[in-house]
Amino acid sequence: LAVGQRLSQSLGPYWEVMAVTATVVGVLHGAIFWLVRRRQRAIRRQAIGDIRGMLHDVVNNQLTVILAYLSDATDSSQRAPLENVRIAVDRISTLLASISEESLRNWQARYPSSLHQLARGQGAA
Repeated sequence: LAVGQRLSQSLGPYWEVMAVTATVVGVLHGAIFWLVRRRQRAIRRQAIGDIRGMLHDVVNNQLTVILAYLSDATDSSQRAPLENVRIAVDRISTLLASISEESLRNWQARYPSSLHQLARGQGAA
């Protein structure tokens, strides 16, 4: 503490003002970046929620049609495939309900080569 006081006395008030100004600017920049990042996350979260709802409606409507078609099958040989379809429908519904920013990042990390090929294919179109 005494060293800091001696240093500030030897440098003069000009450097004290500069140090305080630099600190204030740094804090303001940090606060602005934090607010912008927070807003981006909120917008992304809302978009993912909207997409999840849309996919949930579309896929569940199609799955309901498939299940209605398969439930008409009364033959005992078709009951096992029907149960497999119901299990698949439940899995799809569960996956749709769990879509999030984190699950998207995990998926991107798991399939980087597929995403690269997909991006290359879209760029050529």
